[in-house]
Amino acid sequence: MSTTSAPLVRSIRSRLPSLGFVPLLLPLASTSLNPSPLYCGLPLLAPLPSPLSPSPRPSASPSFKAWPLLGSAVGLDGGQRACFAREKARSHATLFQTLLHPLLPAQVAFLLLRISAHPRFLFLCRTLAPALSLSACGIFDEMMLQCAGGILRLDFNSLPQAAITQLRLPLRSGGFGLRALVHIAPAAFLGSLAAAAPLLLLPLPPATLYDIHHAMTFLAPGPSLPSPSDFIPFHQDQATSQGLQRALTDRADRFLLSSLNDHSPSSSAHFLSLQQHGASLWLSAVPTRPEFCLTDDDFRTAARLRLRLPPFRILTPCACGAQFTPDHPLTCRLLRRRSITRRHDNLLTLLHSFLHTSGFSSRLECREADGMRPDLRLILDGSPVLLDLSITHPCSPSFLPLSANRRLGAAAQREHIKRLKYAELAAVEHASFVPFVLESSGAVGDDATKLIQFVSTRVRSGELADLPPLAVANYLTRALAVCFAAMRR
Repeated sequence: MSTTSAPLVRSIRSRLPSLGFVPLLLPLASTSLNPSPLYCGLPLLAPLPSPLSPSPRPSASPSFKAWPLLGSAVGLDGGQRACFAREKARSHATLFQTLLHPLLPAQVAFLLLRISAHPRFLFLCRTLAPALSLSACGIFDEMMLQCAGGILRLDFNSLPQAAITQLRLPLRSGGFGLRALVHIAPAAFLGSLAAAAPLLLLPLPPATLYDIHHAMTFLAPGPSLPSPSDFIPFHQDQATSQGLQRALTDRADRFLLSSLNDHSPSSSAHFLSLQQHGASLWLSAVPTRPEFCLTDDDFRTAARLRLRLPPFRILTPCACGAQFTPDHPLTCRLLRRRSITRRHDNLLTLLHSFLHTSGFSSRLECREADGMRPDLRLILDGSPVLLDLSITHPCSPSFLPLSANRRLGAAAQREHIKRLKYAELAAVEHASFVPFVLESSGAVGDDATKLIQFVSTRVRSGELADLPPLAVANYLTRALAVCFAAMRR
C-alpha cells in the first residue's frame, strides 16, 4: 500500500461502519491503493437522487449524506439509502416481465428467475442494514413471487399458504429455491459484518451497534449470537468470521420447513422424499441437451405435484368414486396403471440406451404375464446382473408407516420386495440382482445410486467416455430425473 493512500484508508476504515457499507473494507484492504478516481475520488461521486430532495448540484466538498458506490449506497442519510434500495428493487420489474414472455419456455424462465434474479439483489442485503433494506426486500419478493406464479400458472387467490411457503424453501429442503429476501436479509447483513470484522476498528459507532441489534431481532429461533457490543470482537478471529450467513440462512430454512409440517404421515413422507438425492434435479437441469428439456406442460405439472396440488383442475370426483386429492392420481387403481407403465418404459429405455452406448452388454427383456422376468440383463466386470426398475409413491398408504419416518423408506421397502421376488431366479442363473427403484418425487433409491456410481467408473465408449466418473454419474442421474418429471402427466 502506498504512503499517499494509507491515510485515506485509515480514514475510510474509521468511518465506513457509520456510513453503513462495511464490506467495502474487503476490496480496500486487499488492494494496493494508488490515487485513482475509484478509491480516492469519493468527492467526485454525485449524491443519490431522492424524491424527498431536489436534484443534487455538484459540490467540491463531500457532505457524505448518501453516495452510490459499487452497486450499493453509503452515507449518513438512512432515508436516501432506503430509497435507493427500493428503487433498485423496482428496477427489476423489466426482468420479471421479460421472464413472462410467452415465447420463453417455462423451464428456462424459471431457471433464470431462480439463479439470476435472486443473487442480483442479495448483494444489497449484505451491504445495507435490515432497517434500510427490508421494505425493498418486500417489494422484490412480491414481484418475484408473482413472476413465479405466472411461469408456473399458479392462482395465488386459491393457492394454499403451505404451497407459497414451499416456493420459498431451497431445493434441498423440498422447495423451489425462491427464498424470501425478507427472511435472509438479516443473515446476509450479519454475515457481511462478520466477514469484515477483522478489518474494523473499535469501538463501533452507536448506529452500527443498533443495526446489529436490529438485525438479530429478525433471526429465526436458534443458538444465541454474541451481544451487539461483542459481535465484532468475537468475529475478528478469522476462524469464526466465515460461514455465518449460511448458518443463519439454514436456520431460517429449517424454521420455515417446520412450519409446513402438519404432523400428518403423508406430509412428512412427501417432504422427506423431496429432500433426497435426485428429487430436485429436474428443477436445476440446464436444457442444453434434448434429454434435459421439458415442455411447458410437463414442467408445470411436475411443479404442481411437488407442491401437492392436483395436476389439473378437477370439478368432479374420479371415475373410481373417490374425491381427488393431491396424491390421488398417483394411487388411483384406474389412473395409475397406465401412467406408471409409460414412465417405467421410458426410464428403462433411457437407462438401456446409456448402458449400450457406454460399452456395456445390456439386453432388454420382454414383459411376461407372471412378472417373473427382470427388465434388463447386464454384464458388469464379467459377471451377469439382473436389473428390475420400479417406481413407488412414498405417500401411498401401504408405504406410509416407513416412508414418513425414514429417508427413502418407500424405496427401501420396494427394494426388499424385489430382492425376495427375484432371489430364486438370480440363484439359478448365478447372477447378482439390482432393484433400480425411484420414488415418485424423483428421489433415487440407494441400490440405484450405487449402480449409477459403479457404471460411471467403467464407461468405455460414447461421448461420455472422456468425462470423470462424477460427471458421468451426474449426467445419468439428471437425465433420469428430467425423463421422470416429463412422465408425470
